Amino acid sequence: MMEGLRPLYLEVYDLHLGDGPRDPSSTSATALPAGLQMPPARLQDVEAVRLSHHPALLPDNLLQILSTSSVAHSPTYISSRLSHSSAVIDSTTSTIVAHCFTHRDGSIGTVHVNATHRRLGLARAIMDDRVRRESTQSFSYVSSGNAESKALMKSMRWDKAWRVAWMAWRRSDLETRDGGAHGGLISSMHM
Repeated sequence: MMEGLRPLYLEVYDLHLGDGPRDPSSTSATALPAGLQMPPARLQDVEAVRLSHHPALLPDNLLQILSTSSVAHSPTYISSRLSHSSAVIDSTTSTIVAHCFTHRDGSIGTVHVNATHRRLGLARAIMDDRVRRESTQSFSYVSSGNAESKALMKSMRWDKAWRVAWMAWRRSDLETRDGGAHGGLISSMHM
């Protein structure tokens, strides 16, 4: 089966469940500190990522998003998720200081707040914004070693439901092993 193969990536996550879908017309958004705003995803940013497959050509804000996750996301993937993203922008510098988006599987993730803007409620604000905009059960995978995100989930009363392990292998390693019997790069298993 998979004996002798070592994954390129192995990470254990806890899946946390939110309190269910919310009314998207709700106006109970979290108040932001002065000088910060949460605009909708900008179409020019989506288009810039769609047209560019080279990191040097991406706008600085998108490079920042790509650099803040321990999971490597391609510019194409980020482009596909920008319309499902929430970000807080510093209006004086036009830089993203906090961001997250809803992944293809419906999970809210890639949550990041710049160190200079932490402890201002921004992680909660962007998470609340994503929950308000989605129409399904809210959930998030949190790395088992990420104490800050675990504390955020606890403060938001998101219940830990189960644990998942994500692994990735080189496709070529799998194909040479069993003559191509395995088709995917990433698999997960519930623990």
